[in-house]
Amino acid sequence: MGKHLTPFELGKIVAYKECGLSIAEIARRMSRCKATISYALQRIESRGTHERKVGSGRPKKTTNREDRRIVRTARRLRFSSANAIRRAAAPQISTTTLIRRLRAKGIRSRIAAKKVLIKKDQMKKRVKWAKEHKDWSPEMWSKVLFSDESTFCTDWRGHQRVWREKNDRYAPENIMEVPHNSKKVSVWGCFCANGVGELYRIEGELTSAQYENEVIKKCMPESADTLFMNTDWIFQQDNAPVHKSTSTTRYLSRHFNVIEWPAMSPDLNPIENIWAYLKRNVAQKNPKDENELFQAIKEEWALLSIRYLQDLVQSMPNRCKQVIKQKGWPTKY
Repeated sequence: MGKHLTPFELGKIVAYKECGLSIAEIARRMSRCKATISYALQRIESRGTHERKVGSGRPKKTTNREDRRIVRTARRLRFSSANAIRRAAAPQISTTTLIRRLRAKGIRSRIAAKKVLIKKDQMKKRVKWAKEHKDWSPEMWSKVLFSDESTFCTDWRGHQRVWREKNDRYAPENIMEVPHNSKKVSVWGCFCANGVGELYRIEGELTSAQYENEVIKKCMPESADTLFMNTDWIFQQDNAPVHKSTSTTRYLSRHFNVIEWPAMSPDLNPIENIWAYLKRNVAQKNPKDENELFQAIKEEWALLSIRYLQDLVQSMPNRCKQVIKQKGWPTKY
C-alpha cells in the first residue's frame, strides 16, 4: 500500500490542476499513479477538503498500550516464537497482527548471532585491555604480528538458504546433505600491515611441543624477519592452552616482545576475519582431499592484498572502542 498524500503534495496537485495540467501530467510530475491523483481531486471537489474522514479505514485491533506491551514482551522473550509472544502479550489478536505491530517498531525475527560466552571477570579484563590500547595509533598497531590457527573443511558451505514453498522444508530436493567423510586441514598463520607470513600446516592435533618447536622457533621468527626487516615488532597470540605452556611462555619472554591478550577475545584479533574470508574463497574451489584443500588455502593466502591487511590492522582502534561500548560483551567483529 502506498503512502498517503501529504498536505504539501495535495497543495501541489491543486496548483497543478488550476494551471490546467492533465491528471496524467500531474501524476508524472508527482511520481504517483493517475488513480491517486484523480481520487484526491474528486475528494476535494465533493467535500471541499482534502482531509480524510475521521475514523475512515479499518480500526486497529490493539490500543497503543497493548502495542507497548507487545514490544516489551518481545524484548523479554527474544528467543521465543511469535506465537509464544502473542499468547503472553495479546492472546486476542492473531500472530500476523502481532508481527505487524513489531515490524512497525522495527523489530523483526532474524538469525541470532553466535558468539563465545564471556564471563563477567573476562568482560572486565576485556574492557581494561581495550582502554589501555584504545589510543594506540595505526602505526603502533602496524608493528604487531597477529597470529592464530584455523581448521578448513572440504565441505564448508557456511549458512545456506533455499527457495521453497511454505510447507516443503523437509522435501528431499530442499535438504542440504551433510557429508560424513569431510576432509580437514588445520593451519597456523600470521600477518601484519606489511603482508602475510608463512602458512604452517598442522599435522594431527596441535600440541604445545609442536607449537613451540615448529611455530615459535621456526615459522614465526622467519615470517617476522621477512615482514619487519629487523625493525621492532610485537608478537600476538591468544590464550589457547597450547600457547601457554611453561616452556613456550619462558621461551617467548626471553626472545620476543609479546603483547598481553585478553581471554575469549576472537573479535579483537583481525586474523579471524581473514580465516572467514579464506574459507568462503576456498569453498568455491571445491577441493576433494586434504592436499587439494591445503593447496587452495595457500593460493588464497598468497592472494591477500596489502590494502585488505592494512584495513584490518587499522580497525584495531575501533575494535577497542566497540569492546568498551559493549562493556566487554562480544562486538560485531
